[in-house]
Amino acid sequence: MSRDWQKDMSMCKEATRGPWKVYDDPSGRFCDRGIGTEYEHPQLHGPEPIVTIANAKDGPYIYIGKCDAELIAEAREALPYWLQQYAEVRDDAVSLRDREQKLKEARPIEEWHEDYGSVLWWAFPIEEPPYCGTPLDLDWPDYHTHWTPIVVPERNEEA
Repeated sequence: MSRDWQKDMSMCKEATRGPWKVYDDPSGRFCDRGIGTEYEHPQLHGPEPIVTIANAKDGPYIYIGKCDAELIAEAREALPYWLQQYAEVRDDAVSLRDREQKLKEARPIEEWHEDYGSVLWWAFPIEEPPYCGTPLDLDWPDYHTHWTPIVVPERNEEA
């Protein structure tokens, strides 16, 4: 299942502006409970009704505007879908942040192995640019204590 976010956003914009809330009708004149705006309507001295029930001579009458009805009906599928999309994006962002942090983390010389190849070598406190290479190099300065991997850029086909 997939959804069109622009269509869903348009549907939200066409509905009564929010925020909405469930409210009780303490007078009991219309219904026990309804949906209305969280803000007070200046003429109604209460929330602007979105879903209302009135007592008519033929029995209860439920009123809801077309755009609001569409939003409520679609929300049952749309909300879980977009929450799942958000969760996946959030998880990807957390994973990327963790990978970035790991790349920035200076590792001690004891953790380096020749399989890592050339890396950036640091001496702390950092007072000079890193040495690029391995401890196996003939010109190894022999005073660097920590290393970070070299991030190799991916080739951009447009370049």
